Amino acid sequence: MAFKKLASLPLLLSLAVLLLGSAQALHFYLHNTEEKCFLEDLPKHTTTKGHFKTKEWIDKDKRAIENPALGLQVKVRELPSNNVVMSQKAASEGRFTFTSAIQGQHYICLQGNSSNWFNPNTIYVEFDMTFGSSADSSKSLDKLDKLSARVRELNQRSQALQLEIDQQRERESEFRDVSEKVNSHVVWYVLMQIAVLALTCVWQVRYLKGFFEKKKLM
Repeated sequence: MAFKKLASLPLLLSLAVLLLGSAQALHFYLHNTEEKCFLEDLPKHTTTKGHFKTKEWIDKDKRAIENPALGLQVKVRELPSNNVVMSQKAASEGRFTFTSAIQGQHYICLQGNSSNWFNPNTIYVEFDMTFGSSADSSKSLDKLDKLSARVRELNQRSQALQLEIDQQRERESEFRDVSEKVNSHVVWYVLMQIAVLALTCVWQVRYLKGFFEKKKLM
């Protein structure tokens, strides 16, 4: 049976980091099929994403080299039920994602799946996890970019509409001024016609009166 190590983060620190949408990055060593677990206190419906990359550690050279034959098994369990939320085997590099169904502590365990018992490997593991909002940060940024573009488009449309309204008001004002001038000219023209007709009538009456007086018809 593989020797199990437990790396537990303080509860308050985990909660604070999770609330901020946190990210963890670290590296560690596994010997052959050794398992290493992390204890995380997760709120309900929290999305957790992990990424790992394995290399073979050469102790005498104190360096890590690529070895495609290496791999890991990732397993996530709920506590205290010990229910397995996720279990997957992966190659030398892989990703995993799970969403907590309940609020509480979860074991996130990584185990080497090498079967080379005669020449056991020391596995150098680079591992990082993101929790909560950070797990969907890229999607959120994409959505934010799309939303910003939509807002800019609506703002441009609003400005264009406001400009059209201002132009329409200006045209209405010009039309109103022209209409008032035309109406004023029409009124004066009508008044002048009335005055001319009145003067013509007065002149005709006087002319006829003088004509009849001369003819002694009156």
